[in-house]
Amino acid sequence: MTAALFLIALNPIPVVVAQTVWLSIIATENNINKAISTAHALHNTENSLEIIDTNDCQNLRKNLYVIASIDTQRHLAQKTIEKWRKRKHEDAYLRHCIIIQESRLALRIPPVDNSFIQNIIQPINWDSDEVITQLKFLNPEMAAIIKPHYQPDPEDIREGLKIRIDLLWLKSNQHKELFSDCIDPELLNNDQFLAVSCVTEIAADNLLHSTSVFSLNDGAMIFRQNRCREPKFTDNQLICQKETVDADGKLHHMPTLHVLPKSKSIN
Repeated sequence: MTAALFLIALNPIPVVVAQTVWLSIIATENNINKAISTAHALHNTENSLEIIDTNDCQNLRKNLYVIASIDTQRHLAQKTIEKWRKRKHEDAYLRHCIIIQESRLALRIPPVDNSFIQNIIQPINWDSDEVITQLKFLNPEMAAIIKPHYQPDPEDIREGLKIRIDLLWLKSNQHKELFSDCIDPELLNNDQFLAVSCVTEIAADNLLHSTSVFSLNDGAMIFRQNRCREPKFTDNQLICQKETVDADGKLHHMPTLHVLPKSKSIN
């Protein structure tokens, strides 16, 4: 996964459409660690720089991370370049970006949350590849956003890494939070439901999961099963692997089937 930076706050675009924008690129990095470090060094309340993924642009070299601002008009981007060059960033340059449809950039979703850029983070239990926001399209009208973010907590074994999951209705640009934190998320959907599996328990040395099922009609949770992972759908039924731990601490899996209610929701 890759990421890239944009400075200007544009109005969100509810429909995923191809368009061209102008990037005022202040720096270019070839890995996410360097991109976050550079973004942190450049960040302040005036420029609000974040990270942008060149893989979201049809015409740019792939697999790079650029620290840049975005403008919809070339002359505005050129003025931005001139400001940065006056600040001793003589290597700042201008590029146009043809945005790829069904990309984070098309929806104005930053590939790296600002919380990772605003803080000095030296994690041990996770690496920088885990901070990348992912986008999963569920149907032509909906997407799920898997968004890592950082909350400093000295007592947290995960060192502040949280993973939020939202539903996004593309036409209205409405978001609904499904989880504020879902460890090791696994998502699967059919035309009616979205199933999300998260780590929720530790037994002996084993990570145990729970699986929740949401209606794609309104995002309501209609089913939850603890100690259940690897969800699969068959019509109006969910199959998942039931998790049990024996007296010796060994983890066992057994396929189990659950009939899903069509209208009832769980609050």
